[in-house]
Amino acid sequence: MHKTTYAKAATLLLPFLFGVLPLKAQWSDVGTFNQSINDLKSHAGSLWIGGNFTKVNAMTCYWSAAYNGSTYSLHTNLIGGTGVKRFEVFNNTLFNAGGMDFATISSWNGNTWESEGSANGSCTGIYADGNDLYVGSDFGGVFKRTGSGSFTALPAFNANDDMNAFAKFNGQIVVAGNFGTVAGTVYNNIAAWNGNSWVPLDLGINGTVYSLAVYKNELYAAGNFSQAGGQDAKYIAKWNGNSWSSVDGSVTESGLNGIRDMAIINNTLFVVGDFSEIGDVGAISVAAWNGNNWKGYDFTESNDFPNCIEAYNGKIYVGTLSFTSSRLFRFNGTVATQEPFALLDFRCAPNPATDQVEIRLSDQAAKLELTLKILDASGRILLEDRAFQQSANYSCAAWPAGVYQILLTDETGQIRGEQRMVKQ
Repeated sequence: MHKTTYAKAATLLLPFLFGVLPLKAQWSDVGTFNQSINDLKSHAGSLWIGGNFTKVNAMTCYWSAAYNGSTYSLHTNLIGGTGVKRFEVFNNTLFNAGGMDFATISSWNGNTWESEGSANGSCTGIYADGNDLYVGSDFGGVFKRTGSGSFTALPAFNANDDMNAFAKFNGQIVVAGNFGTVAGTVYNNIAAWNGNSWVPLDLGINGTVYSLAVYKNELYAAGNFSQAGGQDAKYIAKWNGNSWSSVDGSVTESGLNGIRDMAIINNTLFVVGDFSEIGDVGAISVAAWNGNNWKGYDFTESNDFPNCIEAYNGKIYVGTLSFTSSRLFRFNGTVATQEPFALLDFRCAPNPATDQVEIRLSDQAAKLELTLKILDASGRILLEDRAFQQSANYSCAAWPAGVYQILLTDETGQIRGEQRMVKQ
């Protein structure tokens, strides 16, 4: 699944079902699309739906729509091409990677999509890492943009390779998809960028990877495969930095199309796709992993399997894959939350601050992928550092006097530390 910068830094608190309520009746059909739904993204108060469709509920709509929980805002501006593959939020703007006629990378200007540049062929993966935006094409290209600058190419893979998903793990950008050997180096569908070159992750994965996620300090890969690092791990595997393993047995009964997407919601990893059992637990198409156990959210409302998942307004939404009639579903169930994390202790000095402020993590043993955000009184993000380590200095000289909120969040979006800072 894909990382996002939000204008508000509140943690999403979903009620989670790990009980015995019947699940079937708790999925609601909230929209029909005439072709595939490829991605969902919560942004600026709406749930964005992107895909290859040209109609929503029988009304004309090209490639994207925004849903507010009851009604749709439809994009009716005629743009040719193959539509939206993936969304990402970069510098508080919604971007998409896809195959529109005028560009393969586009941003939303408030009314329609406008070009941000074209890669070599349609784009399939997109990922924002602080002030950097990464895009992968289905012709082996990986491109990086810093701020509002131009896209530059990183070393390419083969011309017919698919670069489907990105994540950041242990300080390195990881890309995954469908690729094998490049210039004599065997990658097997996943590689990490060390700042100079792409490096393999052990023996890699023996099939296509559709989605990556970092959860509880491990890298998860999901797709259509049976092994990772030579170990049996059907459709989902995890990498601890040294070796691959299954996720409590991974998928144990399945359809043919694998796990299509992942999302971390309320400190729980959700997966969706074409399967019927995972970790020996019955789970039709939707399942949740809390780090120890699997829970099924039986999705029996459609003949098609879910292709993407996202949380919006405290509810879980999935979009299905169909070439004639995809649908958007909402899960309306209630469930129990996990125990909250203990907050990390960190120091903000000086406080009050004048020209600059130092943020120092007191717990030197913490090994987390942390993001630091500083917000003003309205909730607007003034500063974001997605690679915060133990300490850093930040300039605040240009900020007006007032009270600011400092947040530390982990790779799941969970708030791990919070303080107030006064700017004189």
